[in-house]
Amino acid sequence: MNRKKWLIGAGITVLVGAAIAVYSMQVTQGDPAVNVEKPKKAPFSENVMASGTLESEKVQHVFLEPERGSLDKVLVKPGDKVKEGTPLVQYQSSGRSEIRQAELDLKRAKLNRSQLYRQLKEVQQKGAPTTVSGENGPQAVSEKEIRHQIQLANVEVQQAEERLKQARSNEAKRVVKSQYSGTVIRVNQSSEATQGGGPLVTVADLEELMVLSEVSEYDALKIKEDQKVEIRSDALPDKKWSGTVMEVAPAPEDKNASNGGESQVVYPVKIDLNDKVSVKLGARLIVEITTSTKSALSVPESAVVKQGSNDAVYVVEKGKAYKKKVKIGATDGKRVEIVSGVDAHDKVVTQPPADLSNGAEVKIQ
Repeated sequence: MNRKKWLIGAGITVLVGAAIAVYSMQVTQGDPAVNVEKPKKAPFSENVMASGTLESEKVQHVFLEPERGSLDKVLVKPGDKVKEGTPLVQYQSSGRSEIRQAELDLKRAKLNRSQLYRQLKEVQQKGAPTTVSGENGPQAVSEKEIRHQIQLANVEVQQAEERLKQARSNEAKRVVKSQYSGTVIRVNQSSEATQGGGPLVTVADLEELMVLSEVSEYDALKIKEDQKVEIRSDALPDKKWSGTVMEVAPAPEDKNASNGGESQVVYPVKIDLNDKVSVKLGARLIVEITTSTKSALSVPESAVVKQGSNDAVYVVEKGKAYKKKVKIGATDGKRVEIVSGVDAHDKVVTQPPADLSNGAEVKIQ
């Protein structure tokens, strides 16, 4: 009898212990501790990302020009510092003899005109025709005839002056000079250049640099002058520089697609550098153009969970967490814009547990 009572008592103890354990688990599982935050305003920006190349704002390419004559020599080498007007390329020319002949022709025309003016003065003093030497001996010429000859002589002087001007211009063309102060970055005297292909000499101003980028037709509609730009380089991942949109091309360029695909329509964008960059001319860069900015209601990205194909957050009301569908917008990598679904007074769970269920009781930390 005593043994039977002992067994019954032990059984009751086990049942009571199990019930307490189950209740404790339910309380522990049903009341998870969570952190909450009310949605708050945060700045968001819309950006366009593209690749770009570091270029000089002032670049001069000197190509072979056969109309100037035969190439004589290139007068500079890579790395040379040049000023505006520095000779870069020289062509062969017989210009000096042409100039000398033009000078003699002009002198002769002016002497002939001076002689005619002396004859005119003599006729006017005599009041009668004067005698001049001609091909058939002395001839009498009137004032009218002399004035006509002076008109012809004036034409000859003008023509001689034009021939001298042209001869000097031709001589000047035999030397190609630098249009800017800068650095000679390339000299090419290979057959490609001397046959009219690539440039013989390239001069660039390394003090006035810009980034040349290309964007799609869609993105070009959003990009305007004076928009801010962040510039980075894969070669220097810890560096970044600032810039400003200087110009968006009004007309597109066709860019051939790889693998024989259809050509792409792109719009060149020039970006002015606000900082001095530590990469070389021609370096490939990454540009991020800020096309718009706004202040909007936001929550931490960790607060947003998926609800099928939709987004949702948990909102705590009277000790319970309720899942609310939300529409999200822009993100800055840490916070996400809330377009609709919650307002600034809601208590949003910032890091909801993976097993949190809709309507579950929670404890706010």
